[in-house]
Amino acid sequence: MLIGTLPVRRQRSFRIHKSMLKKPFPGDKLFQLKATHGVPLENSLDILMNQQSMKIDWVGFVNEARKNEWWDFQIIEVVEQALTDATVDQLHIGHILGRMRYYMLVNRHPAMEQK
Repeated sequence: MLIGTLPVRRQRSFRIHKSMLKKPFPGDKLFQLKATHGVPLENSLDILMNQQSMKIDWVGFVNEARKNEWWDFQIIEVVEQALTDATVDQLHIGHILGRMRYYMLVNRHPAMEQK
């Protein structure tokens, strides 16, 4: 049973199947929707978090963004703005960003590693 769709350029659409609701939405896929297909992050978050009540794998999002040469401050800014635009509860936004910052501190950015 299909729950909803995310528009992805022209006639394509990303379909959310009922079986996907049990586990978090993959963060790497969320990043790819934004970076590759141009789907605004706030639209994706509104559908996934507000309408479908899905959890997001933010670690996967951060790791994929880092692979695409995004700096941590860019990730925080984009995610914070998208969550605010998607009208996610401020307490929830603070929780997400706090955990994301902690993950970034514990797991250094690959570009910062000394070789």
